[in-house]
Amino acid sequence: LLESPTAVEAPASPAVAPTDYKEEPVLVVVEKTASVSLAIDEVCTFLGIRAEPVEDTVGIAQTLHELRPIAVLVIADEIDCAVYDLLMAVGGFDRNLPVLIVTDDRGSVRGAVHAAHKLWQLTDVIHLTRNIDTRDLIDFLFRAGRNSGTGRMMPI
Repeated sequence: LLESPTAVEAPASPAVAPTDYKEEPVLVVVEKTASVSLAIDEVCTFLGIRAEPVEDTVGIAQTLHELRPIAVLVIADEIDCAVYDLLMAVGGFDRNLPVLIVTDDRGSVRGAVHAAHKLWQLTDVIHLTRNIDTRDLIDFLFRAGRNSGTGRMMPI
């Protein structure tokens, strides 16, 4: 009998479960400048989440393991972001980690998001091709907090 093809395995997950939070939950914000992190700081503070800006995807796997975020927000329009590499790192860290990618409507980014999402069997990737608004952010952070069991997350 022929076996059906399976997804390529991402790097092994950390020995400690990503949901073992001892400090304030972290949202990793991948952006060139800290403009989005600063803009969403008030919402994050209200929800009990720390927005941690990260300039690029170099070393993102290590960053995920060190910060142990509840979610990742990627502003791909702003940086020359290797979205595919970022999603591979997420797959190796926690396939269920919520990721919100905000880009313009470039086909190359859309294709990379789709391919990586499928290849590493990521369960919670959202790709917006418009500016993120407060409602998008709150919905995303609420879901991330609920999934991780952290933060002051209450339905409105």
